[in-house]
Amino acid sequence: MKRSFLLAAAFALLQGTAAAAPRVWTGGNGDGDWFQPANWDPFGIPAPGDDVVIDMSTTVSLGEGLAAPPIGSLTLGDPAGTYAPILWLSTGLTANGAGTMSTFHPRSTLLSDTSSQIVFTSLTMAQGSSITYTRPGASGPPPSGSGAFINLRVTDTLVVQAGATVTAQGLGYASAAGPQPGATAIYGGGGGGHGAAGGLGGANGAGGGAGGQSYDALRLPGDYGSGGGAGTAAPPACSNSPKELSEALLWNRNSIVPSIINTAIVLIHTPRRTATI
Repeated sequence: MKRSFLLAAAFALLQGTAAAAPRVWTGGNGDGDWFQPANWDPFGIPAPGDDVVIDMSTTVSLGEGLAAPPIGSLTLGDPAGTYAPILWLSTGLTANGAGTMSTFHPRSTLLSDTSSQIVFTSLTMAQGSSITYTRPGASGPPPSGSGAFINLRVTDTLVVQAGATVTAQGLGYASAAGPQPGATAIYGGGGGGHGAAGGLGGANGAGGGAGGQSYDALRLPGDYGSGGGAGTAAPPACSNSPKELSEALLWNRNSIVPSIINTAIVLIHTPRRTATI
């Protein structure tokens, strides 16, 4: 009797720990809302630990101020690239199931307009997939439409295949705006501060406006650059111009995976290394 009881208990435990079916997007409610239960199969919003799959050509949104429970993993699209899903984040997202691999298949896109952290246990970005910071949310600084930074944390392995992209394009604060703008002067405005102080305006540094002071980290910036002061003509706003780099981003497995990153500020965190590119 005791042996039968132990076997029954073990069987029940195995049933309880068996992998649950993934939570698959259907869009049944027709509104693109992550938090609408009718948009998912099985019915209900993704719960803690769920493996989430969005494999339709659609846009799914997580609204600002709404906190999604941490999921197990996230899969966007399908291996053949038949569908082109877009997941639009206005809040942070965590997919940190133990030992899980999230996958962005070809033609899939993660759009972010928040500086809140996006966390994965492991992430593979296939050729043609992308992560893009598109515009600031309500917490962003004054210049409408300028970019900021992608705050991405991968706790195990990040694979960015050739042809996948991580993109952020920012213009910084407008002229004479920001935490430490350059001073306006008739002979030339001073330079805006950021990770270092801005320079003195004017011809040969004479008669111009003072530069703004340093207020941000030089290597791991977390804010926009301030704009330069105005002179006889307003100088352009501080600009973090996009650049292209070939990078190796599979650090934990000692492999080299070529990729192209177009970025203003991209913060990528791994257990062994934190990089600002």
